[in-house]
Amino acid sequence: MEERTVAAAVLGELIPELEYAAPRLLDRLERGVPLVDRKSPVDIGFEVGTIDSQLLDLFRVLAPYVSAMLSYGILGLVQSRGKKSQEELRAEVSALRIKCVEIQQAMDSMKRTLNQSGDPVSESELEEAIAAAFARLDQEER
Repeated sequence: MEERTVAAAVLGELIPELEYAAPRLLDRLERGVPLVDRKSPVDIGFEVGTIDSQLLDLFRVLAPYVSAMLSYGILGLVQSRGKKSQEELRAEVSALRIKCVEIQQAMDSMKRTLNQSGDPVSESELEEAIAAAFARLDQEER
């Protein structure tokens, strides 16, 4: 599974309001183009209505942390997961977080960013969101 697909799924879980736009937003962010098109302050490529600029800022801040977390080993977990329940996936994410300092730092930064945005999360809730993204990707592949 491609890293961008997994990152978009995780970002969609962390910012549910942008779940369907996450793949396109991530692509735009990686290409260095504005997240929204200049012709309309809300145009992300399909009709969605008004988008809160704070959500876009949150997306912009979280995306590098999600990518870092994936590159330090979480992506391998997704790619080799087999048929595991969401709870098993969450436990494996937790175990990797404990073993890898870089994953811990990325997740701490994600948690701090979400808490500062007014959407407080615990480590367990963050792990659960990541596992939910993996489970959703697994469902979509079938």
